Amino acid sequence: MFTSTLLILAAMVGAGPPFPANEEPKNSLEVIARAQQSAGTKLVSDPTLAKAASCLATAGKGGQRLDAALIRRCTELAEVYDSALVPLLGEAAQNTDLLTSLVPYFRDEAKKRGLTHYGAASIQDGQRRILAVIATLRRGTLDVTVDCKTKRMKVQGVVEPGHKNVRAFLTDTRGLVGPLAIALDRDAFSGEVPVPVPGRYQVEVLGDQKDGPHVVANLAVFACAPRPKDSAPAQTQTHTAPDDRLLALMNDARRAADLRPLAKNEKVAVVAAAHAEDMKKQSYFAHNDKKGGTLGERLKAANIAFNRAAENLSSAPTADDAHQSLMTSPGHRKNILDPELTDAGIGVVTNPLANGEPNLLFVIDFITPPKSTTADAFAEELLTVLNQLRAQHDLSPLVSDPRLKQLAMEHAQAMAASETLAYQPNFLGETRGAAGAKDVDTDLFVTNDVDVVRKSANAEKPAKKVAIGVAQRSTKRYGEGMFFVTVIYVR
Repeated sequence: MFTSTLLILAAMVGAGPPFPANEEPKNSLEVIARAQQSAGTKLVSDPTLAKAASCLATAGKGGQRLDAALIRRCTELAEVYDSALVPLLGEAAQNTDLLTSLVPYFRDEAKKRGLTHYGAASIQDGQRRILAVIATLRRGTLDVTVDCKTKRMKVQGVVEPGHKNVRAFLTDTRGLVGPLAIALDRDAFSGEVPVPVPGRYQVEVLGDQKDGPHVVANLAVFACAPRPKDSAPAQTQTHTAPDDRLLALMNDARRAADLRPLAKNEKVAVVAAAHAEDMKKQSYFAHNDKKGGTLGERLKAANIAFNRAAENLSSAPTADDAHQSLMTSPGHRKNILDPELTDAGIGVVTNPLANGEPNLLFVIDFITPPKSTTADAFAEELLTVLNQLRAQHDLSPLVSDPRLKQLAMEHAQAMAASETLAYQPNFLGETRGAAGAKDVDTDLFVTNDVDVVRKSANAEKPAKKVAIGVAQRSTKRYGEGMFFVTVIYVR
């Protein structure tokens, strides 16, 4: 029988003096120091991450696979709030072999991703040495306390400079996601929320940078309830393609929440796959590309019409790992369970880690496509929304004017033909002449959403008649299946 000893590496490692290249590292601390020295990195050792690494090392001793479920279990146990985690679990007979694995980890993963902190743990199990390392790019701090007497949760922390639109979300014990109100004081934030039911809550803080939104911190909180007992994650074997597997897992989660499953959208999948390939090729991981292009711009460039769009990103060995990580993030979970998002396109590319371990990049793009309708039906629906809005302001309903309808239709068709949102020559003069009135107002839209009319001040003016002209056309500038609309109001 072999005995196991666990070493938690929580000492700060600097550059230090050079180590002789031909000497065997004396211990795991020296393995880490020499690996960082060879890679040219200076990550700071963190005790919380070291505790999570010790959990990973123990699991590795038991033969468990390094997957999202295991990482989540260990990071929750250690109360790690960092989200951009890059773990490594290796074993060897000699420290020299561990060093060989760690150098590319720090050089190609930690350095490339700009990671700042790490934790490590080593187990000597007979002739076998097991080393676990988990590193992160720390974007801020998060401290959560729960008062079980008042049933209140206090949240506070600091975000790294450069983050804008800092916000927070909370997943409750039912798995429902909602906003968590926080007050901001420069880079510090604080908030308080009731926790009426004991159990698991998930707190997440996000902030925007030039390349899009980022998770600053994400922490599982067991409010006034014991943490579940440690158990090995279930292993799932599947030969389904990663994109189909991930879509199936998301739809299982939606059905469990009494939501309609997401429809697979092949056009959106092409956009998602292109972004995944671009991230791999240019070595970045962000919602905005290197040129600043956003999801909305990518969809429009592909002539994909949408009312709403959202995106999840994940880097994981399998679709199951990706799904588990996304569902434990309130912001990402919200996208998956959003009832208004009805279509999804998934892009997947292989992106092995520096040590050769298999890994995949997932881009999941969600959209709410515009309702499939004709120009005439869109005009009727627009009139209905207009009169509903007027009723809310105690205004009489508008009556369609057949004399002006032809003029509005011709103008809408002219805009569609020229692919411009602008008044055509003499339109305003001809409109006033045909209406026989000076008090005429007009609206021009290019849209696929009838609710756009709610933003018009003209809708609430004391008009009596209206004429709506609608022409539909797909354009590179505005997107696929858009409606060019001209509305004429006569007082």
